[in-house]
Amino acid sequence: MDQPKPPREWAIVRAQFQAEPPQRDDIMCLLGETITAWNNLESLARSALRWLYGHPTAIDALTAELTAEGLANALSAAAQLIAPDGIREDVLFLAYEMDRLRPYRNDIVHGAHSPGWSGDQSGIRVSKKTAKGHIKVYDTVVSAYELYLVKEAIIQLGLHAADVGISLLAHHSAGKPLGPAQKRAFPTLYLRAHQKVPPHHR
Repeated sequence: MDQPKPPREWAIVRAQFQAEPPQRDDIMCLLGETITAWNNLESLARSALRWLYGHPTAIDALTAELTAEGLANALSAAAQLIAPDGIREDVLFLAYEMDRLRPYRNDIVHGAHSPGWSGDQSGIRVSKKTAKGHIKVYDTVVSAYELYLVKEAIIQLGLHAADVGISLLAHHSAGKPLGPAQKRAFPTLYLRAHQKVPPHHR
């Protein structure tokens, strides 16, 4: 999906953060806003999944326990099986982007634990360990601006999910979807680099 020009607001916020680094309360507020944006995204994605199936009552119970990963997988499968032609690519895009953004959400929900600094940039320290095949350590400071961009990416995907849900509602009400969702700008996010733990450190 081609992206439109990034909003001017992103550059303005970057300049503001560089001129006056956010303080602890600002960063904690931004952290909460990012988590809230993800919860809203999940709610909108679940609504889109329900409308893919015609919004039967039982679908709420069937999807209630889906994790973020399971929700993205369910959307992808449903898109390929039953999505109307005019909106299938939008549903697949929603599923793909949810899966791509999920590790960033996990960083914030499961790994963020204290304010920190990266050079002259204030931010939040993220520390995680994984043991999938190899023991890996992830320890970094996500700057306030990088966190802001994660929030913006989630918000933009939430708006896309809302477009998908409205179009699916129109399909069931009027017999055809409203058409492709509006194209939105998505920011480039920070690189997530894990370090493998050597055997003698285990």
